[in-house]
Amino acid sequence: MNEIPRPEGLGMTGVRVWVAARDAGAGNILLPVIRNLKNRTGVSVRVLAEGPALGVLRQGGIHAEEVPSSADQRRQLLRRLWQDSAPQALLLGTSWGGSVDKDLLAVGEENGIPSLSVVDHWSKYRERFVEQDSGRLRLPTRISVMDEIALEQAVRDGLPREILTVAGQPHLQSVAAARSDPTLLQRAQQLRARWLGQAHVIPSPGGARDPALILFGSELFSDDFHRGTPYDLGYTETDALEGLAEALAIAQPRLARLLRLVVKLHPKEDRCRFRPGPLAQARGFHLAQEQPPLECLLAADAVVGMTSMFLVEAALMGRPAVSFQPDKGRAAWFIGAQAGLVRTARTPEALAAQLAECLTGAVPASGSGLEFLRRLLAGDAAARIADLLMELRQEVVR
Repeated sequence: MNEIPRPEGLGMTGVRVWVAARDAGAGNILLPVIRNLKNRTGVSVRVLAEGPALGVLRQGGIHAEEVPSSADQRRQLLRRLWQDSAPQALLLGTSWGGSVDKDLLAVGEENGIPSLSVVDHWSKYRERFVEQDSGRLRLPTRISVMDEIALEQAVRDGLPREILTVAGQPHLQSVAAARSDPTLLQRAQQLRARWLGQAHVIPSPGGARDPALILFGSELFSDDFHRGTPYDLGYTETDALEGLAEALAIAQPRLARLLRLVVKLHPKEDRCRFRPGPLAQARGFHLAQEQPPLECLLAADAVVGMTSMFLVEAALMGRPAVSFQPDKGRAAWFIGAQAGLVRTARTPEALAAQLAECLTGAVPASGSGLEFLRRLLAGDAAARIADLLMELRQEVVR
């Protein structure tokens, strides 16, 4: 495996690190790395964020400076901050389109500053480094990916193998560690009670025939995968939610159990713009936006989504999860299904059958899923990524 060994003698002094992120996934994966860097003697960390990443980092206790969403204003701010106290190393999230991580990477490249970009999900590797204005592929000094699967996919997408390194997924390691947190469990119990309108304990497979909570993890497919583009899958988050509403109508009488629906909006989704279809509206649902994702997962009996990391997090939290991609279009490749962590369905009937199995007994991970988790959760990914960044800085000063 192309992993970075932990080098000796990396307790450097006087190293100024700048971190930049825009999307929630980037904020999540960088959060444990930032904490690791802040605990190192002589390493100062400045965090710049916009969009959903800003909330993720601040909620995680990190002081993050907000940067403007306007490209011109953002670039002007970065150059002004650079003149005051330039960094010596850059730690960057990845995202599509114009973003603070790309702008900071451009300034760093002009000034010969080593940079490490951290990929957070098994998808669209090349697109993360394409500049919105010029269409140019702008690459950092090194790119950290989650595992060997991601490494091979990134190479097939056109990224140079020589700058890719397998370092793990620290956010998913944090999710796995949080599963037994008593404070998190208590908050999830309280959230579940509010959603059900009654006192209730955390669900357990095969429990009493009380109402079951089905959590839908939405994604902004309608904006991210525009109709008529090569990324169009033929369905949107509205189609998936409609299919789920139909599946619940099929499954509920079979189970003789009330099935209640909660829709967890993606961090990029605007509550005011959210427009469910007629089946979802008729069924009724709770809309969750501000509630922390892990609390929502632990409060649910089963989780349904499309291709979101939210489903992988559900599996790590011990909740059965189904990747539902309506058969109105083509299915996207999804790591959760490929690894055996989540179930799959293409029709409402198939989804109803999967949910019935999830709600009537334990749904153990497959052998491939357990092996995937064993590899993914091995070691300390946050420390590996922080070590890699410090090693890049050392190479510059030698």
